[in-house]
Amino acid sequence: MHAMLLDSDIPRLDRLQIAFLEAGIHVTGSGSLSVAECCLRRAVADVLLVDLDTAGAYLPEIVTLAERRNPRLVTLFLSDAVSAATDRWSDRFASLHCVLEGVSEAGLVARMARASLAGRARCSEVAQKAAAEVRAAADQNARHRAEAARSPVATPQAAVPPQPAATTQHDMPHAVQEARHDPSVAAREAHLKQQTAAMRTTLSAPPRPDALSAQRSAAPSEDLQRTAPPVGPALKPNEYPAIRMHPALAAQRAAEAQTRTAAADKAPQEQAPKPAAQPALASIQPLRAQTAAAAVQPLRPQTAPTPAPAHAPAQAPVAAPEETPRPVFQTSRRRLGVTSGALMSA
Repeated sequence: MHAMLLDSDIPRLDRLQIAFLEAGIHVTGSGSLSVAECCLRRAVADVLLVDLDTAGAYLPEIVTLAERRNPRLVTLFLSDAVSAATDRWSDRFASLHCVLEGVSEAGLVARMARASLAGRARCSEVAQKAAAEVRAAADQNARHRAEAARSPVATPQAAVPPQPAATTQHDMPHAVQEARHDPSVAAREAHLKQQTAAMRTTLSAPPRPDALSAQRSAAPSEDLQRTAPPVGPALKPNEYPAIRMHPALAAQRAAEAQTRTAAADKAPQEQAPKPAAQPALASIQPLRAQTAAAAVQPLRPQTAPTPAPAHAPAQAPVAAPEETPRPVFQTSRRRLGVTSGALMSA
């Protein structure tokens, strides 16, 4: 067994080395992190004793390196705050067994390391024994399964149905014997045997074409007769039973029929078109022909007539109206000229 001690307190490191050697554990101690790392890389340590103040922030790396080199490592810590260190590192490192005070006796630390190694060895022995028992039980189960697969399957007695016992004429009841010797029963059995033989002959013999056609023609009619509902005796129209109706229901239906008849008679009258009113004869005015002179409209409204002077000059005779009307603009010009002359004369 080999132990690696990392402690910067030289007097305490010397006492620990002596105690470990007295406990029968080979020891390597140093206060330098680089020396401890080099030793852990080159050798396999069974016990790792670390002072938390000496390791500082490199504690996880040192412990992880030692655990990777030896999965069954036993780790011990020296600290002034035992409870805080235990709560902080117990879940982090699986190899941590205990945290001791820095002022603990060197012999106590060596005995704790020795006990931890023994407990770890005992645990490993128990684990190996349990694993061996599990493997043995698995092998035994496998052998039993193989033997059961090779052996024939035994059918349980309850699964086999009871076989009927052979019956003879003496074992039959008296009533059954009399029924077998009855002539009517024998005749019926013979008839059934004949029918069975005839059916077998019919099935074995090939069907003839004429028989098939007759069978096909007769089959629909027979099917219709079987599926048709039963028809009762025919009744004359006067022989049908009268249906009785409740008086209130009869009165209600009569009122509904009367209402429908009245609505049907009223609808054509409302839908008929009303004749258009003829205008009175007095209101009809005859169409008058509009003359050409009336059709001519002045370009501007005419002024009031100017009083004629006392001595009016002789005017030229007015020409008769022409048969052919002149254009509107000529007539208007002529009128304008006359009006202008009248104004000038005034």
